[in-house]
Amino acid sequence: MNTTVAIRRYIKDHPDEVIDASFLHKTLFPLVEYHTFLKILSRLSNEGLIRAIGRGVRVPVNVDNGRVSALVRDYYSDHTNGMAIGAALYYDLGIIVEKPKVIEVYTNRLDNGKRKCLLGHKLIGANVIFDDVAKKLITLLELIENQSSIVGIDNAKYAEVVNNLCKVNYTEALLDEVTNAIPYRDSTIIALREIWE
Repeated sequence: MNTTVAIRRYIKDHPDEVIDASFLHKTLFPLVEYHTFLKILSRLSNEGLIRAIGRGVRVPVNVDNGRVSALVRDYYSDHTNGMAIGAALYYDLGIIVEKPKVIEVYTNRLDNGKRKCLLGHKLIGANVIFDDVAKKLITLLELIENQSSIVGIDNAKYAEVVNNLCKVNYTEALLDEVTNAIPYRDSTIIALREIWE
């Protein structure tokens, strides 16, 4: 089977999924030269099978514009692919009441430290498997690191959330994995260790 046929089949089998060229190439088509892979995607766009929604990112043409933003969030931040951070995280936790206009996301679908802006999402690469425990640890680190800069913070809700997150048993290996992928300040790590004691 040639590469074009394989990519067509992938798009047909994933009609409601974002197509991130670099991630798809890296995970499913690494034997194809990247430049060739991009040409194939460009041809499929010209044929009307897929359409661009950002640099290197496409969706099947049958996806209506109202669903694209939800698909972006699902692709980059749901399951074990990533998580919302910043104001979106604080809003989801009930620590702030104003819904953010831009959703910041850590995602393992981008290379570590790489950034991409896409339809109201600011994506930041972090090589972490975002299971439930990792998400809770990252949430705790984000809250400790950014407490003083959270606009409109509900301090009582903040304390409740931090207290609940501190009850989870985290491992040193997980902390190492997270801090190798996401640069937290030393003071944040020290504060976390003091909470654990």
